[in-house]
Amino acid sequence: MTILENASCPKCGLRMESGYIYPTRDIKWTDHNKRKFTTLGDEILVDSVFIMKKLVSYRCRNCRIVTFEYESSK
Repeated sequence: MTILENASCPKCGLRMESGYIYPTRDIKWTDHNKRKFTTLGDEILVDSVFIMKKLVSYRCRNCRIVTFEYESSK
C-alpha cells in the first residue's frame, strides 16, 4: 500500500495526517448497529491474532476521523 501525498478529510476537506494504526485484536465490520452476543457472520477487516499488522492510515485531528486500507480475510 502506498502513502497518499494529499489525502483529504471526507468530512471537512482539510489535508489529513498520514501514519499507521495497529489493532491489538481483530477489526470487524457489520452493516447494522443491533446488539449481538457473537461476531459470527461479521467480516474480519484486519486479523491480528498472532502479529499486530500496522496499516497505513490518515487522520483528521479536526474531525477526529481515521481512514485506512485493509485486505479482507473473508
